[in-house]
Amino acid sequence: MIKFARARRCLVDVATSFAAPGNMVKLSQRTVATMGLISPRSTSGNCCSAGSRNYSTQADNRKPATKDFDDGDRPPSDPEAVHADLLKRLSKLYDQELSRNLIVPPFKRALLYGQKAAVRDQAGDFTFIQLYEAVKRLAVQISHHCGSASQSRVAFLCPNNITYVITQWACWFSGQIAVPLNPKYPADLLEYYVKDSDASLLISTTEFLASAEPLAAKLQKPLLLASHELMTGFPVTNGNGGGQSVSPDQQQQQPSLDADISYLDPRRENLVQLNDTLVVESALNGEFYRDANAMILYTSGTTGKPKGVVLSYANLDAQLSALAHAWQVTSADSILHALPLNHVHGTINALNLPLATGAKCVMLPKFDSSSVWSYLLNVNMTTKERVNVFMGVPTMYGLLIREYDSVFGRNARMCDYVKTHCKNKIRLMISGSAPLPGTIFDRWQEITGHRLLERYGMTEIGMAISNPYLQDTEQRSRRQGCVGMPLPGVSVRIVEPDSGHKLTLEGKENEGIWRTSETKEPAQALSGQLHVTTETISGQLHVKGRSVFREYWKRPAETAAEFDGD
Repeated sequence: MIKFARARRCLVDVATSFAAPGNMVKLSQRTVATMGLISPRSTSGNCCSAGSRNYSTQADNRKPATKDFDDGDRPPSDPEAVHADLLKRLSKLYDQELSRNLIVPPFKRALLYGQKAAVRDQAGDFTFIQLYEAVKRLAVQISHHCGSASQSRVAFLCPNNITYVITQWACWFSGQIAVPLNPKYPADLLEYYVKDSDASLLISTTEFLASAEPLAAKLQKPLLLASHELMTGFPVTNGNGGGQSVSPDQQQQQPSLDADISYLDPRRENLVQLNDTLVVESALNGEFYRDANAMILYTSGTTGKPKGVVLSYANLDAQLSALAHAWQVTSADSILHALPLNHVHGTINALNLPLATGAKCVMLPKFDSSSVWSYLLNVNMTTKERVNVFMGVPTMYGLLIREYDSVFGRNARMCDYVKTHCKNKIRLMISGSAPLPGTIFDRWQEITGHRLLERYGMTEIGMAISNPYLQDTEQRSRRQGCVGMPLPGVSVRIVEPDSGHKLTLEGKENEGIWRTSETKEPAQALSGQLHVTTETISGQLHVKGRSVFREYWKRPAETAAEFDGD
């Protein structure tokens, strides 16, 4: 029997096991070559991190996923039964990781949802398995430049479509730190972000080459192109002279698998069976994601130069877990996304939160009042196109109100339809990133029947405070001008600067306003759980929890100034 340790393989090692489509533009040259396969012996990057800890694959330091699993006799031969068996074992594998306080990042969870729709953008609908396999293809190219699990910074310019998700997740699959950039920013600010983060690689789509290519040339950084063609597995072709075209005859010659073969079948190379252990093929293990950093998001720079906020995979996991519980996000949801993707609101709350729970994300290229209303009201939409959750900022809601008044305001029947439809078909509407004026809160409730759920967060702390999802008691209700209570796993303290007086509140899962059941509790008991007090206190807000950031990138003094002894 082959020893388990000998079966370990790194992301770079498995690059020869599948095609690596895509284009590379290096420096100022627009010479684009289809990426070749990478030989483990020819690559200069180390596939494993230094030291005694090996992060190379899911298999490292892992208890067998099939331990205590009753395989019975032979594995089932029926394709549906085979898939159900593999899915059950994969779910158990992830549960085991979580029980050991390891991290299962969002891209790995995609394997749990397979053929379910993950993202809809202007190009169409894409399933979780299509997304996952595209992520693997781009991750190979990233690892070729950065090495696997090197924690290199990868800056990228992508539009609001699935190429953003592919690029971000590919950075994570490869074990790098993702640095999303806003394409609307001026060239000097983009240059500052790339230089400050010391990015080793730039990734762009063709529509932003005019910004990305001069930047890569000036800073002497390699540049990769991402596109929807990553979803197909064929080399990318673009209108700038890059890539190799693939004829229909060549596409037909590409190896294919029987449609009856589950995407979890080892022949698809998403999972492999090593002895009695199920392993996520070529992915880094849970120990790596427990310890590593995931993203750098930059502050707005209102008090000085923008600072890079380092968020770990553990930070992201804490935020996603707390929000999924508090807002009861499930795989049945479909979220309408029209937010910028270089901030927490857009990239974590509205994008990775739904995808991590198996929900669908409908991505608009930009916010447009008419388009948002069309989705909210299901105008000319099929069932699979409908949405039931919307997240926005106060400015967006103000523009939607203006559009409503212009289009529907004088038609009483349409006004009744809008309110009835939104109350019955839209599950949740959230506002954040800025204080919500009372006029917008009240008017939106009048129009849609929804009391907008306000929450409070920062880049450094993620989402820390939120109003409740359920509204079944006086204590558990949404109030205008109030951002709510600490989310599960978050502790907040308000400290008066003069007196030093403190008020501490802590959010706990399935307690107080975070109970998931609508069963009424005695008011006295609920008040006790919520620590209801008539005390008024004004001061500085301190936040503690797993979602709090690690550090400002390369700014130890500023980092130390943000933390106290607790």
